[in-house]
Amino acid sequence: MTRQLCVAALMGSLLLAGGSASLAQPKHTSDSGTKEARKAYKEGSALFVEGRFVAAIELFEKAYELSPNFRVQCNIALCYQSLGNAVEAAGRYRRCLREGGNKSKFADEITASLGKMEKLIVHVEVTSPGEGGTVYLDGERKGRPPRRLAVNPGSHVVEVRRRHARTARATIKVAGGETQELSLVPLPEVQMRVQVPETQPTLPSRRRVPSYWFWAGAGLSVALATVAIVLGVQTLGLRDDYMTLRTEDSYNTFLDRRLLTNIFAFTAGAVAAGSTVLFFFTDFKGRSKEQPGKQASMFGVGLQGTF
Repeated sequence: MTRQLCVAALMGSLLLAGGSASLAQPKHTSDSGTKEARKAYKEGSALFVEGRFVAAIELFEKAYELSPNFRVQCNIALCYQSLGNAVEAAGRYRRCLREGGNKSKFADEITASLGKMEKLIVHVEVTSPGEGGTVYLDGERKGRPPRRLAVNPGSHVVEVRRRHARTARATIKVAGGETQELSLVPLPEVQMRVQVPETQPTLPSRRRVPSYWFWAGAGLSVALATVAIVLGVQTLGLRDDYMTLRTEDSYNTFLDRRLLTNIFAFTAGAVAAGSTVLFFFTDFKGRSKEQPGKQASMFGVGLQGTF
């Protein structure tokens, strides 16, 4: 049906400006309701002529609700047909025929328009092996599989959603007048169980040096420091002897002892520093079993670690 014929059908189906047709009026419909229906229909017809089909549908729906008439369903079908929605248009043409259009003078035209729309409709047979699931077309719920879907030409997204499973999804592109078969099987989701340990996990230690190296260094530094202290005391005594005797031998003896004291003191300090650094790389026995955050004290200085 051409657009000119559509407009002619619209203009001839109701009383718009003193025309010959009128809305069918059920017994329960008041005169005011019929008048309001005619107004809505007239405005919808004007919008149709302007090409504002969505707005026209709303007004035609209002007119049909106030005073049902098969011609209104035909006009709604014309709007959907103009929008390219063959599925909705075909459904409205069928209603138009059921509600009286098959006995009207427009029966042949309505049937021809219905046939034209049905040739554009694509039928998709959706199956989904397994139990349960729901079929969705472009996000709209359609029911349980297997399901026969009527879709318009173009691109569409078909889904099968199932509880505790990943949605099976397919995008189809159809040209019209065909039948497709589509099988979608949602895959079960992998249940990831997170085990919570009873105790805090032990982090891998970066301490790799055996503990005896640290203890050997600490012991050596203490021994060297002790010798340095003893030599220091002797050096102080030799200095006093030199100050009293003022001889060359006493002076040379004092210098030799002072040099030796300095050597031991310096060595003791170097070994102590090395032992301190070694502490942070030492894997002490039973360290991973200790409570985290426990501190040890060495020479009055708080250090992170366990002895």
